[in-house]
Amino acid sequence: MKKMSVYGATACGVAFASAALALTGSSREVSRSSVSVAPPATAPDADGSRTMAAQGVASAVTVGSFLPSSSDFPNPERGFYRWISPGFLDQWTQSDATDAYNNGYRILYARISLEDYKNVDTLPANLIARLNTGFSYARSAGIKLVVRFVYNYPSSETDLSAGDAPLARIKSHIGQLSPLLRNNADVIAFLQAGFVGVWGEWHTSKNGFDDNAPGASNWAEVKDALLAALPDDRFVQFRYPRHLMAWVPAANLPTVASAIQGKFRYGFHNDCFLSGVADIGTFSDDADVRSQQRDYADRLGDVGPVGGETCDTTWSTSNVRRTACADILGEGAKYNFTYLNISYWRPEFHDRWEANGCMPDVRRRMGYRLALKGASHPSAASRGGAFSVNLSIQNDGWARLYNEHPVQIVLQNLGTNSAVRIATTGADARSWTPSSQPSAATVNGVVPSNLPVGQYRVLIALVDARLPNDVRYAIRFANENDPNANQYWDTALGAFNLGTTISIS
Repeated sequence: MKKMSVYGATACGVAFASAALALTGSSREVSRSSVSVAPPATAPDADGSRTMAAQGVASAVTVGSFLPSSSDFPNPERGFYRWISPGFLDQWTQSDATDAYNNGYRILYARISLEDYKNVDTLPANLIARLNTGFSYARSAGIKLVVRFVYNYPSSETDLSAGDAPLARIKSHIGQLSPLLRNNADVIAFLQAGFVGVWGEWHTSKNGFDDNAPGASNWAEVKDALLAALPDDRFVQFRYPRHLMAWVPAANLPTVASAIQGKFRYGFHNDCFLSGVADIGTFSDDADVRSQQRDYADRLGDVGPVGGETCDTTWSTSNVRRTACADILGEGAKYNFTYLNISYWRPEFHDRWEANGCMPDVRRRMGYRLALKGASHPSAASRGGAFSVNLSIQNDGWARLYNEHPVQIVLQNLGTNSAVRIATTGADARSWTPSSQPSAATVNGVVPSNLPVGQYRVLIALVDARLPNDVRYAIRFANENDPNANQYWDTALGAFNLGTTISIS
């Protein structure tokens, strides 16, 4: 059963009034040049308080409700993905990247072929240059990539004869690729481990990687090289629970809070999801071992990203496929799926989800889905002074947010429409886990000392930590615009207008 606990947060402990302030003269189009960013608030006072009374504010503005949405808003780092076209990153085009964004994709799968270099120690500079160009196409388009390096990619499910590279060369290549990965981490959603075996899927290696020895040092050496090659705010996803369990035993899996604090970086990709009792080798054929591995995968999804694809099972009559809506909705939530391939394997899975009516729900719930439930903040604040916004947020998705998206308070002047972004402390959107109950969050900010006095709209933004100035990477809340309460998603600011104002003096 899907775990519903919320680590590090209680159910909403903030009381929200039932009325919202209606505002006039709002503008939803603000140029980026009119937006400035203020630093975050300092630590709370010695007694831990940042109450409105302590801020010298006699009253509060509260919003008791927001309109929920049933729409499938495209959001960063989640949802169905399609492959880049042509099929390898160094062959990719800007037009395909832009087309993907325009068609609602925010995450794409990018293979990087090293087949020509499996017997070569040094990767050529022109390959690195072409890969840099490929990453730049993603950045220009406003999308992110799931990346996998491969030494072979056979076209048949049963052709397992292609070879990979020996351990020493794999490690050397990873080291040479580290600057590329670090320089482009902003548009890497997740890195799949790759490199070893057929399709880079960590099986059927021709170079001494024993499928039956997941704890062997050669597997761990590749793992360590990959984690070292990436910056410490990016995850590496591995193909098999048996390897992950050898490195991070179930008893050592962290809570969400400790995973964020300790920068836990392990994820899982199941490339035969729902495709048999053992998902075509993903889990053990031994029922007892398989049960342990499935339980581990369930728990891992709470703290590390899970994605993948369904796969072709028509070649084996013994596979018992799980194709019903109850299967995808139940196991998508159980294992916390963040992304899935949109096209492989459609006949047995996607087409049936479409026919049976659950595809809209699958699209909405895959990954995180954050909805505003309530908010409150002071009715007035002073320039240079601290203030807080209390939020009630519910995650109706299958997974938490894994990469950092800081919370910003955006103040927009009613008269000029100029806006300032205020960095905050006190809340981390990655801790808002899937739950039937909202999470309470208080974000603390400081009004810039040079902010003009006046009335300001209050908006909330979840920006990308590495791309904070690109609103295409801001997370949209799962709320509808409400003209009666003047609540709306401001596309130009990449923020949601709470429908309230604050007086700055």
